[in-house]
Amino acid sequence: MAAELDHGEIFPYYQKLIHLRKHYPIIAYGSYSPLDLDHPQVFAYCRQYSGQTLLVINNFYANPVAYQLPQQYQGQAAEVLISNYKQELRQVPAAINLQAYEAIALLLR
Repeated sequence: MAAELDHGEIFPYYQKLIHLRKHYPIIAYGSYSPLDLDHPQVFAYCRQYSGQTLLVINNFYANPVAYQLPQQYQGQAAEVLISNYKQELRQVPAAINLQAYEAIALLLR
């Protein structure tokens, strides 16, 4: 436990998640809509609240995957709120390449 607190990556990631939840009401109060329940590898959903949209895309497997984003969101301006890999996106792409166990949250602008 002490090693994780001193040098780990998980504890700071959870701290950031808690910070986001406190500062972005969409995370706690937004409506939930699944994006692709039939995808064998990706769990993706959308939250909407007060005119904002949040896309959350998770690869729960050890294999990388290219995930096709819904057309209605493609090209929209976006901000990466959190990602466990370096993803620098300024807009929603047509498809996103997710690494093993990658998770990303995009706040649409």
